[in-house]
This record gives sequence, C-alpha cells and structure tokens, in this order.
Amino acid sequence: MLAASAFALPLTLTPPAHAYVRYCTDPHTWGRACFQPAGEIMYVYDDDADGHHVRGVAFDGSVPDNTPLYTCANTKGAGTVQECNFSFPEGHLIHFQARLHEGDFRLDESRWKSAYA
Repeated sequence: MLAASAFALPLTLTPPAHAYVRYCTDPHTWGRACFQPAGEIMYVYDDDADGHHVRGVAFDGSVPDNTPLYTCANTKGAGTVQECNFSFPEGHLIHFQARLHEGDFRLDESRWKSAYA
C-alpha cells in the first residue's frame, strides 16, 4: 500500500499540436475554408455529395496588387478535407474565402474572411 505524499510535483501543461487557432469562413451546405496562421495552413472542407469540388483561395492583403492568388482545391469528395501549406510573411493580413466549383466554373462563394499570418 502506498502512502500519500506530503508534496506535489509541479505540473506543466502544454497544448497539443492540433490546438492551433483556425479562422473559418461561414459554413455553407457545400463546405468551408479555414486558415491557420501558425504554419500558414489552409484547410478546405467538402461537406456535400453534389459532384462539385470546393476551393479555398487566399491572397496577401499587404501586397499592393493582391497577387498572387493562392489556391487549395479539395477534389477528394464529400466528407473530406484538403490541407495546403502556404508561405506568407509573418504579420501580413491574409484574406481568404471558400468557392464551390464545377471544373473551373465558379458556382458559389463564401464571404471573405481575414486573419494575420
């Protein structure tokens, strides 16, 4: 039988690696896009078995002409997520949105969302 100890060890808690903050577009029935500033990662969710695919697009708002446009396409089908690792300078304001596509034809889009890289 073990006796209770009269002292406690210090406990240090660190958040799990998956606990990074993600900023997401308003969800649509067809999907959404999320941007994680830590690592400049975009996640594109396809939430509808409609035969279309979802793209996340982003641009660096700190660049005068707002180019280039970064694209992350999820063509894997409904219920999936596509992860894309971009490279934006730290502290730059990144604008992003989700778009529903049939091939290269844009069918719908979310409102733009912004977050600092």
